[in-house]
Amino acid sequence: MHLLTHTQPPAERIKRISSVFHDRLSDFLSPLLGMLDARLDRRLVRTFSLLVASIIRFRHRQHGLLLSELGAYLLTPAKAPAGTKRISNLLRSDKWHYGLLSDWLRAQAKAAMQQWSHQPVLLHWDESVVEKPESIGA
Repeated sequence: MHLLTHTQPPAERIKRISSVFHDRLSDFLSPLLGMLDARLDRRLVRTFSLLVASIIRFRHRQHGLLLSELGAYLLTPAKAPAGTKRISNLLRSDKWHYGLLSDWLRAQAKAAMQQWSHQPVLLHWDESVVEKPESIGA
């Protein structure tokens, strides 16, 4: 079944697309969340999951996200201080460390490289990004 069908109203198409991306994010994060669940309190793992989804949903290239904004996106605007406190509790936890993420990402990259090592990989370089001439020659 296709994601976009022209017989659906636009609101339903948007919900369907959103649901697919939510499912993909859940599939991607589930091994990490399982690893974190073994080390952290379940509430902190849930906060982490909601935080990642909020960052992806509300990130804007030209504007950063303030901690208070993330707290509002995590829960509701009326509960922004509580959401901000949850993020703060996660970041201040003795069991939390950025190394958990970097180790997990490194393991994911190694697994992908091993999978690709048995297959030819084709890369396309279209030079659509303007580079300084000296960086292209490097």
